Amino acid sequence: MGKGGFSSILSAVVMAVAVAASVYTGGASLAAAAAWGAAAGAASYIATSQMMASISGMQTSDSATTLSRTTAPQSGLPIVYGGQAPDFSPWDNSCYIKVGSIVPWYNVQNNNSQYLYTAHALCMGPIPQFISQLYFDDEPVLDFPIEAEGIVDSSKIKEKYRPYLQLEVYFGNSYSGTSSLATQYAGSQWNSTFHGNNIVQVHTVIKKTQDSLENSILVNDNYVLTAEIKGRLIYDLTDGVTRASSNPPSQIYDFITNTEYGMGIDPSVIDLNSFSSIAQYCQQYEYYSNGAIDYQKSNKSNIESILQSFGGVLYVHAGKMYLTLDVASTSVASFNEDTIFSEVTYATSGMTDYFNAVDATYTNVDNSYSSDVLRIPSDITSDEVIQSDGRIIVTDLDFSWIYDKDKVAELANKELLKSKYLLNTLAFTTDSGWDLKPWDVITVSFSEYGLSNKKFRVLTKEIVMTQDGIGMVNLTCVEYSDGVYNGTDPGVWSVTGSIAKAVSVQPPKNLSVTRKGTTNNGLTVVMDWDASIDPNLLGYYTYYRQTGSTTWLVADQTSKYVTEYELYGLNQSTQYDFAVAAYNNLGFVSDKVSQTGIVPDYNFTMPEISNLHLVNYDSNYGTTQTEQTDFIIGWNAPTGNVNGKPFSSYFKQYEIVVRDSQGTQLNSYYTTSTTWTYTYAMNQNDGLSRQRIFGIIVHGQSASDYSSEVTLTVSNPQAPLIQNLQMYSAIGQIAFTYDSDNFPDDFAGVLFQISSSSDFTIGVNNFTTTQYYTYFASIDDGQYYARAAIYDLFGMDNLKWSTITPFNQKTSVPYSQLNDDVVDGILSSSEFNTVKEQIIDEAGYTGWTVSVNNNNYVSGIALANSGTESTFTVVADRFSVIDSATASSSNKVYPFVVQGSVTYINGAIIQSASIGSAAIGTGVINNAHIADASISTAKIQDASISTAKIANTIQSTNYVANSTGWQINKSGNFYINGTTSGTGRMSISNNQINIYDGSGVLRVRLGLW
Repeated sequence: MGKGGFSSILSAVVMAVAVAASVYTGGASLAAAAAWGAAAGAASYIATSQMMASISGMQTSDSATTLSRTTAPQSGLPIVYGGQAPDFSPWDNSCYIKVGSIVPWYNVQNNNSQYLYTAHALCMGPIPQFISQLYFDDEPVLDFPIEAEGIVDSSKIKEKYRPYLQLEVYFGNSYSGTSSLATQYAGSQWNSTFHGNNIVQVHTVIKKTQDSLENSILVNDNYVLTAEIKGRLIYDLTDGVTRASSNPPSQIYDFITNTEYGMGIDPSVIDLNSFSSIAQYCQQYEYYSNGAIDYQKSNKSNIESILQSFGGVLYVHAGKMYLTLDVASTSVASFNEDTIFSEVTYATSGMTDYFNAVDATYTNVDNSYSSDVLRIPSDITSDEVIQSDGRIIVTDLDFSWIYDKDKVAELANKELLKSKYLLNTLAFTTDSGWDLKPWDVITVSFSEYGLSNKKFRVLTKEIVMTQDGIGMVNLTCVEYSDGVYNGTDPGVWSVTGSIAKAVSVQPPKNLSVTRKGTTNNGLTVVMDWDASIDPNLLGYYTYYRQTGSTTWLVADQTSKYVTEYELYGLNQSTQYDFAVAAYNNLGFVSDKVSQTGIVPDYNFTMPEISNLHLVNYDSNYGTTQTEQTDFIIGWNAPTGNVNGKPFSSYFKQYEIVVRDSQGTQLNSYYTTSTTWTYTYAMNQNDGLSRQRIFGIIVHGQSASDYSSEVTLTVSNPQAPLIQNLQMYSAIGQIAFTYDSDNFPDDFAGVLFQISSSSDFTIGVNNFTTTQYYTYFASIDDGQYYARAAIYDLFGMDNLKWSTITPFNQKTSVPYSQLNDDVVDGILSSSEFNTVKEQIIDEAGYTGWTVSVNNNNYVSGIALANSGTESTFTVVADRFSVIDSATASSSNKVYPFVVQGSVTYINGAIIQSASIGSAAIGTGVINNAHIADASISTAKIQDASISTAKIANTIQSTNYVANSTGWQINKSGNFYINGTTSGTGRMSISNNQINIYDGSGVLRVRLGLW
């Protein structure tokens, strides 16, 4: 016999007249219905609440057909049908549909509490107020069904879960308020506008405790919640009552007419009588369907899944949509050569879609609603078709909306027998087929193909639209046989019962505990173990307790890739037990592997520092000397591991021991930086000395963990020899001048010594000054010896004296008796109003005088010589000198005038001068050494300063410490404040930059510390 069949012509097919349906209806609704398989949109639901705002539009997946948990925004909100029959319920005479959940919201209260809140959207409502069971990772948590909205009474929850689980449910009605559990646990972003209208909701709160973790109760944060519920309330075509109907035609009618989540086809173009008639048939013969719309299928495929549950056929005819049954039928019309026109096509379907065995997928309620398979034929070794074919050719059929195994076997037999009996197709044109509808049975006699009263089913009817074919229709038919409907093979069923869960987890092995002593996190141990070989391993829990306690404390959890854990903060001299356990992807925990009676104390020597050095050394003296008043020392921190851990884990601080030159400890200071400054103030506090010994000791977290001391001797040399020292006589003073180019950074002053003896033991006078360049020492005339030395802030020890210089100080006007006698002689004239010239030759001296006496007011000049002394004296109120060349000028210029005890010099060239006090209007000075100057205002056109030495600080006029302005001090510190107090500040030293906010809080630190 020929092999063939027409497997695409299954009972669950959608048939349509090939002419556009709009010809009959004038609308587009049926045109879309006739092309469901092409570009059909997925069933979708636009959420009516903000809570489900992300679950809208065209969807690609759902949580009902896969019984899963999803958080994907594109997930479709399931549309669930059924829950009326057949009877599988322990509570009432009904059944349920098992669905997963969409999780639009979850939150850990306050980000770190024990409470995990999760919102679950199950499906679109409303549904009857009845949840038979809730499952957390396939574990049932209810003792009794939920039959009311709101907080679920704890008595309905199994005792095992009661201390840890809170539930709140809503059955998809409209609400004015929001979830109570969400208000308390969902976080601050949840608000009262999240109603969840028309959504079946389950709100859960899981409390994690030590007991729940130990006993693996609700430990999986990403648990899958599934629920046994009834389907959406729809209009039941059998009696007109709204219920969760399992009647397949009623479900199809709801889906194709619903404008919210269905196809939105106008009911006026649906033949309600055909739908109602088939609905009554399904009710009478107990054909039921229960399931959810699959968002990964087209509308056509979803409708076909429901049609499969009763062998239904949906088609469009004469402008209306009809529903019929694939059952044994009688012929309604006959055709022969008289009524068949044009070309006749008669052919087998070929091998493309041929099959000789069926794997029928159905929903096995007894196997936790799993998708199980029925295989027909039940005995492939004796099946005549398979034996003839010589191989098994299987097709997969979907009966997933059916719970009743007998119905699955009945319908699967029918489909297999179609492949056996429906071998050929027939197509012809006729004028007698106007009343025919898809799925009608006809009888055909056509001798050319040997057809005599052969039965066929009408698949499609196409109206001929050409001019010469007016009144004709094209019929496409498939072979018909009553034998299709007589199949009784019971099939081979899947084994009933679910596979036991993995309730045990392989533990880790070989736990070791290593004591690490006191780190910066406290007393520390490191737990290390060999990995668990469990195939479902997800991670490990680590535990500890004081030895003798029966309660384990959870330290932490690690991933499955981490087999080491550092536990710290333990108490000294306390014995502890330590343990580790594995847990799998379902949250189940293995037995613990433990080590007991371990004391974590562990003492050891810390490593020494290296490269201890003077940071601010002066290259003119060597690497251990500096002219600065502060000693800045630095060193390298220890490197590598300490007791198997990084040095930083144990390090607490460095101790800086300060000793005098004899090695006696003066003080100790502490830092965590690898540079440290011994300030001048610290030195003074420790008894000022220019030499110190510094020792560095590394301290660990435990007082008993420290290193050996590493020492360094540093010093500050006394100031160098004064340069270019010069001495000059001044009136009652000796003027010292000197260069300051080599004054040290810690310059304090210059000491001058003037002594009557060359060994500076007699008549020693000491003078000190902080002036640069020039100093005047007041001293009487006499023969002296002088020297000078620079000293620094550390004192006058070890002074470097200049060369001793003899100096004859003679600056007062010498006394002359001769001069007095000459003056007395001039003034002694007794002749009034005369001019007298006189030659004197006496025993005391010889001389010449000219005197003028006018009314006893005498003036004169005198020249005298005593043989050992000579004088020239002028007695006058004014003595002047004038150039002969300008004497006759009317504008006489006197270059030299003495008047009133004051000497006036119009122009002078002085090779060397000592001036006690001077007022200079304008001066041009090639070289000046000014010991001390007060300049009210200076205008400097251009300045070139080779070296500037600031004794203390240079700063802005508005500088207030830590507030406003800026300052640079001699220690090299730069303080930068804003113009307004409280806007932040910055300080810069030789090795740090610190930035503070307006409140004085350190926010940024760069450098070494």
